[in-house]
Amino acid sequence: MTLMRVRQVVPCATHNRVIIVLEDAAGRQALTFYADPEDARRLAREIARGRHVWHPIYDFVHGLLQALQAAATRVVLEDANGGGIGSLLYLRHAESEIRIRCYPPDALAFALRNGVPIYATREALAHAEPLPPHSDTEHRRPEFQQWLESLKPSNFSSHVEDTDM
Repeated sequence: MTLMRVRQVVPCATHNRVIIVLEDAAGRQALTFYADPEDARRLAREIARGRHVWHPIYDFVHGLLQALQAAATRVVLEDANGGGIGSLLYLRHAESEIRIRCYPPDALAFALRNGVPIYATREALAHAEPLPPHSDTEHRRPEFQQWLESLKPSNFSSHVEDTDM
């Protein structure tokens, strides 16, 4: 498996979808997939707000895991039998490991919120594209961070007004 990180989350008005781009830790390849705008809003909110801001569903899941004495260990992106990208959330409970299927944007938001690593399987990376060899991720980081900080959930929907920002 390959360690990944979120690189971009961009609305695509042409297809009424959101494009989610991850890159491997070395910045050599990008894994891109589409998500429904309404579902991707949760990921966008998580990126824009950061880990220390209250979010009802993620705080509920975190509390539930604590009550069950379970902990998230990782998120794994996989090939969904030729139907795109799927994801699994891995939990540790007592001496066992549990894996739960999860919609990829939610799995990514959960991973970011809880500080767990994101991995992609070799099969998922078959869908990846190489990044340009001279792509300098260090020079891109300030611009990307600035872009992330400017994101608002309303950027991901043309018909839903965001009133909680």
